[in-house]
Amino acid sequence: MTYTFQLLHYVELVEPVAGDRKWSVKVKDLQNDAVAIESFDAVMVCNGHYFEPMIPNIPGQNIFTGKQIHSHDYRVPDFFNGKKVVVMGAGPSGTYNVHAKLFIFLNEILSFRNASDY
Repeated sequence: MTYTFQLLHYVELVEPVAGDRKWSVKVKDLQNDAVAIESFDAVMVCNGHYFEPMIPNIPGQNIFTGKQIHSHDYRVPDFFNGKKVVVMGAGPSGTYNVHAKLFIFLNEILSFRNASDY
């Protein structure tokens, strides 16, 4: 698999290719005004929707002495090995980042999806 990243390019059009399981992507190079169309097996839209963490105010969180982090700041599960962990929210970022990766490291996990569950 090859990864590429190009600055100063503008994606003009992304559309499925009829009768194929591919995507056609039309890109304009802003430095030389050249337009290219390439075919891809998959397209990922990474627009930063979860860039700014949403942390709700939960009664008692200011007196809790344990570790509190948002899934945005989660990197590796090692810190949580053998600990009891509560996952609150479990939205898209929490479900993938935290649940899936922490599950094998934990003795016990509690999970809540909605604020009313807290």
